[in-house]
Amino acid sequence: MNFKLTVSDVIDVPVKGSVKDGSASVNFNFTLQAKRLPLDQYREALKPENAVLMREFLVDNVQGWRGQRLVLDADDQPASYSPEAFACLLTLVGMEEACSAAYLQAMQVGDTAAGRRGN
Repeated sequence: MNFKLTVSDVIDVPVKGSVKDGSASVNFNFTLQAKRLPLDQYREALKPENAVLMREFLVDNVQGWRGQRLVLDADDQPASYSPEAFACLLTLVGMEEACSAAYLQAMQVGDTAAGRRGN
């Protein structure tokens, strides 16, 4: 018998936080669109012996974004998603960690009030 999950292969990953810009804090709030990996592939990719850096893992699995305003293009407009623009975003200290934590949280099945309501 063949089975399949009824959830999409692409997930929205909300990323929120703040970054210092001089003495001011600048809040950011954007959504990454990323591949949902099966548990075995996720574990395999992150095994220490496979030496996959989290940055490489994210660049390989993130496919788009919405609401991103930290990376600008040549016209000083928020850059459209590309692996190169995403790699630029990840040069901010702490952004790799914020994105990876958000990605893991978005993939997890959790027992939350919102989940129990079907949200």
